[in-house]
Amino acid sequence: MVMIDVALLCTNVTSNLRPSMSSVVSMLEGTTVVPEFVSDSSEVMDEKKLE
Repeated sequence: MVMIDVALLCTNVTSNLRPSMSSVVSMLEGTTVVPEFVSDSSEVMDEKKLE
């Protein structure tokens, strides 16, 4: 399950909410806790307005 949770974090539409690669490695190695994935559609809508 950890790999799927980390993958979801990496697919966030907003780039500054995606984890760094060093954070990804730490999460996969089990040295860092995987934060809960929260999809915030309001941020997606704000980003679309900028385009």
